[in-house]
Amino acid sequence: MEEMKKNDHDVSVAVEDEKEENKKDLLKIIKTGLTLLVCIIIAILAAIAWFSMNKETGASGMEVKTVASPFELRTSGSAGLYDNYITTIDSGYSTGSETGGSNGQKIIWQLTAQNQMENLWNGEGTPTAEEMRKIQKLESDAYGLSPGAYGQLTFTIVPKNDAGLTAKIKPQVTCYKTTYDSDGYQSGTITAMDEENADDAEAMKFLSGHIRFYYKYDSNDDGVDEMHLITDTFSVEDITRDTNVTIYWVWPNRLNNILELNVEGLDSTANTELRKYFFTNPSIFLATTSSDSSTVFDSITLGSNATDEQITAAVSSITSPASTYSGWSGRYNSADQTIGDKVGYIMLEVQVEPDGTN
Repeated sequence: MEEMKKNDHDVSVAVEDEKEENKKDLLKIIKTGLTLLVCIIIAILAAIAWFSMNKETGASGMEVKTVASPFELRTSGSAGLYDNYITTIDSGYSTGSETGGSNGQKIIWQLTAQNQMENLWNGEGTPTAEEMRKIQKLESDAYGLSPGAYGQLTFTIVPKNDAGLTAKIKPQVTCYKTTYDSDGYQSGTITAMDEENADDAEAMKFLSGHIRFYYKYDSNDDGVDEMHLITDTFSVEDITRDTNVTIYWVWPNRLNNILELNVEGLDSTANTELRKYFFTNPSIFLATTSSDSSTVFDSITLGSNATDEQITAAVSSITSPASTYSGWSGRYNSADQTIGDKVGYIMLEVQVEPDGTN
């Protein structure tokens, strides 16, 4: 009898999954018609954290004082289609196909097609102004991100001695918005989104849940690197020579991918950690409806020390019956929609600082 109930549940969830997949496909189409999806540009800026914002000498003529760093940061990559937007967003940033941060000050890295970001121009020469206008148009889906995308970013820490450096690394995302004319062409300036603005804050909150970052290390001392969710910072230890650091990013396509531990781009360890993180912070993954009460997430919110049994029970409370799952998946899709509606560009800044004394 128990097996029959389980099979019935599996069938109902499978049917609901098919319905949700169709809804998600429609959502992608809708999002494409709104904002070039989310990311036309994503850049990586590595900076020593004790530089409050380490920039080149600006128009004011004031020079930023820097402290000697025990390492440098390097990376390379082809110039991106949206290089000019880095200068537009912040004139203190510089671009280039290969740069090294003097004294670890800063570095900027354009993503390539290998990162599934499609930041490169695939035509002949450089795009004309008219070609850029078409690419930036609302219904253009030639460049950008959508749910289900994933990739990786790699940079190199170059120590100045072999004493054994430990580096603490923190990725941070900045969101930007713009405006469009009645024909769907970008017409406004690109401005940073503001947490003090309620609409901006909501979109930024959902993006912080839907696009998460990960890194790999051998946590079991068995010679196998597992992927782990980054919730704040992570450390790379005993750096005695040039050391590559890779940060992985993933945007899960559907809520059920998180619940069933099958998010594409993640291994089993990261899938498990992401699901637990979801139940710890459901409000950054799920939008609310007009009929939801202020306690709508209370029934599925678990503490950071939740057991596997508690998480399994919480999954069941969302996925069964199918009508209940439809409501929760709709909240996840609505959060995706808010990201697509509000966010025009995102930039990834990675702060790197020595951890301890070496």
